[in-house]
Amino acid sequence: MALRGAVKMLFPIDQNVDDFKVEATSASAINISWNGGFPGAEKIVIESSSPQDATYHNVADLTPNTNTYVVEGLDEVTPYHFRIFGVNEHYSSTSLEGKDTTDIMPQISLPATEI
Repeated sequence: MALRGAVKMLFPIDQNVDDFKVEATSASAINISWNGGFPGAEKIVIESSSPQDATYHNVADLTPNTNTYVVEGLDEVTPYHFRIFGVNEHYSSTSLEGKDTTDIMPQISLPATEI
């Protein structure tokens, strides 16, 4: 009789991310980008908070090979704080944190009138 089995080995997650950027791209969106990754992670977690709510909330769970994410549906002229980190079944990496404030919605010009 032959017995066979498999063991899933989980190791702590390294964090080799650099050039982490959080940049507002409009009145309702912020682009998050980075170079590098989280070796050993099964997913990358993005969380956010705003001054009205100081606790962080999950925004997205991304595949480990992702290097950018756009957060949409944000409020105009609001500061947002973001953090990213890699996780697997037993470990989390250290987090990277960044912040930016959404832009002011551009004003629409009224048509010219005759006086």
